[in-house]
Amino acid sequence: YLALKSVLCIGGSWLVPADALEAGDYDRITKLAREAVEGAKQ
Repeated sequence: YLALKSVLCIGGSWLVPADALEAGDYDRITKLAREAVEGAKQ
């Protein structure tokens, strides 16, 4: 989807596990989000 010019963004629950959200583990959430962005760049 990222290769399509008509797609502005992609989201999903796969980015952050529920336990990280429930615990408010923002360091882990930030790390996972950065890894997802780097993966999308490839």
